[in-house]
Amino acid sequence: MRDKNTGIKVFVPCAIAGFGSGKGSISVASSLPGDEITGRFYDGKGVTAHAITGFKKGLSLDVSQNSAVLAGDLLCNFLKADEGIQLDIHNKIPIGFGLSSCAASAVGGAFAVNELLGRPLERYDLVSFAIEATRKFIPGTDDSQVLSIIFGGAILSRNSESESFQKLYLPRGLFLNVFYPQNIAYKAPEFTSWITTFSAQTLFNYTNQMCGFISSMYTSNLNLMKDCFFKNELDTSLGKNIPGYLDALAAIEKTGVIGMGVAGLGPAFYVLSPNSLIAEECNELVRTCFIPHKTELQSFQTTIDMNGVRLC
Repeated sequence: MRDKNTGIKVFVPCAIAGFGSGKGSISVASSLPGDEITGRFYDGKGVTAHAITGFKKGLSLDVSQNSAVLAGDLLCNFLKADEGIQLDIHNKIPIGFGLSSCAASAVGGAFAVNELLGRPLERYDLVSFAIEATRKFIPGTDDSQVLSIIFGGAILSRNSESESFQKLYLPRGLFLNVFYPQNIAYKAPEFTSWITTFSAQTLFNYTNQMCGFISSMYTSNLNLMKDCFFKNELDTSLGKNIPGYLDALAAIEKTGVIGMGVAGLGPAFYVLSPNSLIAEECNELVRTCFIPHKTELQSFQTTIDMNGVRLC
């Protein structure tokens, strides 16, 4: 156990759910935006939230209403630890945009509590607590979202029942531009209902694209990766409801970017580039495409986070 007079600070990356051709199965950790959680002991018992700032400012501090506190509390109950632990949560990941904000809070809470208690559990052992806490608030959360935040990189979730997963190889040097529109009326569809709106042939083609996408990652075949991105009918369907998305998709296809996709079920979206120069050019091009639609964009130029949640 750590000295009770010292605290810790944790950085938690966001996760882009449904990365590439992996809707419902592949997520990737992004270095920005990311949450910060500070943890310390206090004279009391149990896990509690002292303050919440940023995007979740004003949300309940109660253990049953906060995924960070709930995940930490589940971990303490498992370990039969009765120390008082206080969390300060600074949320930089926007809520409800497909960037796994709830999962990030749950992972950060479990990780911070585990560190304060002297790291009695390994990273893998934190998975079940974070998933349980996340699904209390968002039942349809895919395991890969939580797993990519914990382990970093791109994660393929194979079986939600057994938490079976594979960390996928990624070519080096890739850059991400993460965008989220701030002034549009957008309601994300429910995944199970939404996926049934596609024909069997479309879903069969999508499965083939996912196989090609995974192959392109292991072989560093960026041309194949780009082809899989631009034949992604599921993301194009979601993008129709984001003013400016299809214009930007058509514009960047003629550039050196690898691809563009919707984060989770939206409305945040991302562009994957092979280097920082193309990423910078892409940022300006996408913004230009959204101007006629009067859509305000917040953006981050960043990289894939290969390390996952960590002390900072």
